[in-house]
Amino acid sequence: MRPRLAFGIFLVLATLSYADDEDAAGTVTAKALNVRAGPGTKERVLFVLGSGDRVRVLERRGSWWRVSHGSGGEARSGWVHSSYVRLDPPAPGPLPQTRAEKLRFVRDPDRSTLDLLGEAGRAFRAFEWQRNDYPGSPDGPNEDRAREIAAGLARILAERRVNTGEHRLPFDWEKIEPALAVVPGETRFRLHRLAAESFRKMRGDAEADGVRLVLVSAARTPEQQKRLAQANPNPDAVAQGVSAHNYGLAIDLAMSPGAAGEFLEVTTRPFSNVIGMRESPVHKWMFFFGPEHGWYPYHNEPWHWEYNPEGLGERFP
Repeated sequence: MRPRLAFGIFLVLATLSYADDEDAAGTVTAKALNVRAGPGTKERVLFVLGSGDRVRVLERRGSWWRVSHGSGGEARSGWVHSSYVRLDPPAPGPLPQTRAEKLRFVRDPDRSTLDLLGEAGRAFRAFEWQRNDYPGSPDGPNEDRAREIAAGLARILAERRVNTGEHRLPFDWEKIEPALAVVPGETRFRLHRLAAESFRKMRGDAEADGVRLVLVSAARTPEQQKRLAQANPNPDAVAQGVSAHNYGLAIDLAMSPGAAGEFLEVTTRPFSNVIGMRESPVHKWMFFFGPEHGWYPYHNEPWHWEYNPEGLGERFP
């Protein structure tokens, strides 16, 4: 992976994202945020904003922003420190439309799925992430920023989780286990028979495009999942109850095949490893073409994909 750039570069990129955007807006994250007459802690306090208050950015001076709160004749303005305002994500950048454009994106080693988020995505790539910034890590100082990545990507490609949310499927291991089948060409791994057949076809399409899909993990028994959960209590990293892997509908893919460098397969630490994985041709190909085969992402983990096409509930387990 290429080395990550310094935090100062991130600030420059982040400023470029919003500097000339009169519609830059955000939400106050502090319980009590002093709004001052000028950019500095020695300036007098004009009024105080609370957590969840909405502001619009009017001007910037380094890490201080002049913001307005309210509308019309009731609007008030003043200066706040930028660390206590979470900006709304900018609109995504132009997305590849044709299959040829998507494949050029996939094959370009300098492109990342994060680039689909526009300037914000490029700022995420440049940010100096800390080792434990993966969401749910108790000592990660930038977890909220990491969550913004998943939220931004989900606005482009929605998740369809099999074990949670509106697309959740009923779980009955006694019925699921007999439906598991060995994945063709992958004697170590099993999937639900429908997912196994879909993966076989998808793997062939990816190979035709010059991308290798290599399984790292597939179906797990409840006992296997319990051992993994005990070893890693972070619910964002390892399901603490029923995992999508227990359905036989989830796969973990190696991100290194075809990539410019090797990745640690698979781990959430260091978080820079997770960021770099989105440069992998495997991740980019799955992002564009996985849904055509019924496979959808878990955006926190570039390697994790779940088979949950429309109508699967009628045929599952």
